[in-house]
Amino acid sequence: MIDIIEFKGILRELLNMEIEEDDEKLFVEFEDKQFTITKEYFQELTSKLDSRNTDNETLIYDDHYFEVLTRGENLYATRLMPNGTIKKEDVQNGITYEYKSCSDEYIVFIINKIHEAGLTREFRGARRPLGFVRRYIDEASNQLIDFIRAM
Repeated sequence: MIDIIEFKGILRELLNMEIEEDDEKLFVEFEDKQFTITKEYFQELTSKLDSRNTDNETLIYDDHYFEVLTRGENLYATRLMPNGTIKKEDVQNGITYEYKSCSDEYIVFIINKIHEAGLTREFRGARRPLGFVRRYIDEASNQLIDFIRAM
C-alpha cells in the first residue's frame, strides 16, 4: 500500500492543489477552510487495507467485510444524502447489506488505483461542479477524506 509521501503526491496531482504537510498531518486549504488527515489516521487506514484482500481492481474484502465501487445514476444529484445509508438485513443468513458512501480506507484504496491506472486527468475531468462541492463542504467535517469525497 502507498505511504503518506506517495499519497500526498497523488493528491496534489488529482486535486490540482498544493498539499501542505507538518509533523502530524497533511492538509489543504479550500475557500478559507482547512481539511486535514493526521499521519496516524492515514496509517490506520493503510493497515486496514493491508489486512484485507483485493481483486486488484475495485474490490476489497475479508471474511466479514466486502466493499466495491458502484456508480450512481447522476453525477450531480446523488442517490444518498452525505452520510446516508440504505440498509437491508438478511436475517436467515446473518448478513447486513449497506449502500452508502465509500469508507475512508476505500477512498485511499481507490485513489491509489486511479493513480496506478494513469487516470488522473480523467478524475480531474469528472469532478463535481464547484457549487456542489461548496454546498457539500459547508456541511462536511474538516477531514481531508471528506473533502476528497466531495470532489
